[in-house]
Amino acid sequence: RLSKRPVTRLTALPFGPFLAFGLLAVILLQQQG
Repeated sequence: RLSKRPVTRLTALPFGPFLAFGLLAVILLQQQG
């Protein structure tokens, strides 16, 4: 969307940052509990 192109369900999205953030959140939550 930022590149002025239409976003469809076939549009490639960067998955790495979301995966890294989710993994970090799981690790931090496991250490607390």
